[in-house]
Amino acid sequence: MYKIFSLIMATLLLIPLSACSLISNNSKNDVEQHQKFSQHQLDKNDRVWNQKLKDAKIETTSYGASVQYSMIPTSIAELKQYNKTLVKGTVFNLQQMTGCKDEAYTKVSLFVDEVIRGNKSIQNTIISFNLNSGFIDHPKQSEYDYIKKTEVPMPAIGSQLITGLSKRNINQISDAKIKNFFQTNQVANFNSYSLNDPVNSLWIKNHGDSKFHLNNPLLNKRSKDDWYANKLLKLTDKLNQIEN
Repeated sequence: MYKIFSLIMATLLLIPLSACSLISNNSKNDVEQHQKFSQHQLDKNDRVWNQKLKDAKIETTSYGASVQYSMIPTSIAELKQYNKTLVKGTVFNLQQMTGCKDEAYTKVSLFVDEVIRGNKSIQNTIISFNLNSGFIDHPKQSEYDYIKKTEVPMPAIGSQLITGLSKRNINQISDAKIKNFFQTNQVANFNSYSLNDPVNSLWIKNHGDSKFHLNNPLLNKRSKDDWYANKLLKLTDKLNQIEN
């Protein structure tokens, strides 16, 4: 699991990438066909994913100390400052990404309910980003076939997210194998993004919840000695106040 390719991919999937112009007519048409939110399709996506997940053999791992972010927002002002694109959206679909054997990557399709900051043209459209967890593509071992990250649980289809994003630019990727991986899984076109900080700045509201909470369970455990955790929990309270 810890090959050079894996390390490069993990970095590319977590670090935000700048804007690009990889726009194809086919990609535009695909998005235009899905502008309207389809509850029927969302329910179907949920059934397909959960049926597959029911039979999964899960291995829980952690990002560990290797993932560092220099700018962790602790206020609404900083959240907007650090994220040129900040959205609230509904998870429309989850799909296993293939072409990187013995590694786990998931394409997340997000219907943008509201653009809090950034280009308003993506509101009421479906965009995509990816998480480096989920189902493993052709696992070499038989003990597990799904990777669950402790700090970034996989959001459920139908849940709402608030998160900061950056436009993906695969032109900056020199490795042809990695570039092909993004293109094959359709997370390299004009509506593709990277999560700016999935560990510290991803909020989720699951079905039945009344409020958003940090998607990182470790940060939700308030500690007197954890300055960042307390600040992020206070920021969460402010986000919910704005929402209400």
